[in-house]
Amino acid sequence: MSATVPPDGEPGPMPPAGTGGTVDGPRPTPAPAVRTSWLRVVLSGLLGVLVGAVGTFMFAALLPSSVTDHVGAAASWPVGLVLTLALSVVAAVLARAWGGYGAYTAYAVGWLVVVIVLTGMHGPGGDVLAGAHQRWANVWMYGGFLLVAASAFAPRGWFSDTPRDARKDGAAG
Repeated sequence: MSATVPPDGEPGPMPPAGTGGTVDGPRPTPAPAVRTSWLRVVLSGLLGVLVGAVGTFMFAALLPSSVTDHVGAAASWPVGLVLTLALSVVAAVLARAWGGYGAYTAYAVGWLVVVIVLTGMHGPGGDVLAGAHQRWANVWMYGGFLLVAASAFAPRGWFSDTPRDARKDGAAG
């Protein structure tokens, strides 16, 4: 069975009788994949360096226990750690949405390099930056790396501008 184009003025193909369906027009062709520009890759790498540096300096920011009545005197909430981990993931997703995997990779490498360099750097007193808060430093370095790496596996649909097809079952959502 060969497909032919009807002559001008004649109706197009009709669905089989009894199906109740109509033949839709041709589906729009999706836009070609946009190549990541080098500028986006470089800026994403710089974003990784910035977020890694801010996170390394701020992960140890704690909410003093005197602010919270229900927490013991020795305990503090790791507010800085939670916020910097969230910032790392949000920026990783932003880099991937902005420039695809090329920009995401530049972000992740920039983040990882600056975190490794800064956490091992000795300060003016001879101590390391993350040494005083070793348990939080481990969570920042390893947990942050795992969260940034996990953001590479976010669903592809989150980063696509093409409209989704209507559901065939008619359900909303």
